[in-house]
Amino acid sequence: MGQQISDQTQLVINKLPEKVAKHVTLVRESGSLTYEEFLGRVAELNDVTAKVAAGQEKHLLFEVQPGSDSSAFWK
Repeated sequence: MGQQISDQTQLVINKLPEKVAKHVTLVRESGSLTYEEFLGRVAELNDVTAKVAAGQEKHLLFEVQPGSDSSAFWK
């Protein structure tokens, strides 16, 4: 039963415009991230913003509050 739902979901995603499908996939994947993987994604995001802002005086920096994983609702 679960596989059927997953297959149906994938069929729907495949019919969406590319940008929307990519967003849906990212949202689906984020549901299974561990906290350590989440921290890695934040670090990757900071690398990207630093590269985009190369040569600029300031750039956007994302930070995770220490201890924010103490609750089951960290996501």
